[in-house]
Amino acid sequence: MSARLWMLKILDGLLTLLGEIVLFFGMYSFISAREFGLVGFGLFLVLLGQLAGVNAIRYEDGKKLVLFYGEMLENIGRQFAYPLFIFVIYLMSKSQLLLALAFTFTLVALIKSLVSVYKGKMIEGSGIIT
Repeated sequence: MSARLWMLKILDGLLTLLGEIVLFFGMYSFISAREFGLVGFGLFLVLLGQLAGVNAIRYEDGKKLVLFYGEMLENIGRQFAYPLFIFVIYLMSKSQLLLALAFTFTLVALIKSLVSVYKGKMIEGSGIIT
């Protein structure tokens, strides 16, 4: 693993995590006070982190890309399972905190799914997958 790939993966993880945290607090403030500023900033950080992951595709080993492409659809389904589970718990308890958490994870799963599809298209276009 090259140093550039390592740095891009670290940047991907940190920006996405920080964006998820800011997005959670933003969704909670949006639900309770209709403040939208933190939601936009959190979405920006998540998207920026995922774009760092897209950039890391260029430096990734071909064998790992084939595995990523094969498991892409399964990973997309797995990303939406946790928000659905939290939403079911919200329906039982009616807590604003759980609703904010469900919306946050749904938005993050949507962004990650779109980025995964884009990565898959990039892998197809690179000629590794035939």
